[in-house]
Amino acid sequence: NIYPGNFTILSEYNHYHQDETDIDVLTKMVSLGYTYKKYTPHITRSKFEQEININGGDENHETTSYGLRWSLNSRSSLKIQYDIVKDNGIVSPVLGDSRALSFGIDVIY
Repeated sequence: NIYPGNFTILSEYNHYHQDETDIDVLTKMVSLGYTYKKYTPHITRSKFEQEININGGDENHETTSYGLRWSLNSRSSLKIQYDIVKDNGIVSPVLGDSRALSFGIDVIY
């Protein structure tokens, strides 16, 4: 993760393989945000890929998220986020394509 100026750039990459069950999973994510005063709009792109294995699993989906964080003070913030999920599973699709709107509050005690 890097924070050049008012920008926030987050990334993640994971690869998991288990020989006994033939499970092979790859996840990746990148997020870009820009802080202006008390507001941080952000966009995130993520992908989860599981190869078809002997158990029949092939979870595969990608998500694009648009969000806004509002810092209320140094100890709390409000968040709103809109997710667009594309389900690419062939053998076992999770729930199909979906969209979600979520709200949250973060508080530091």
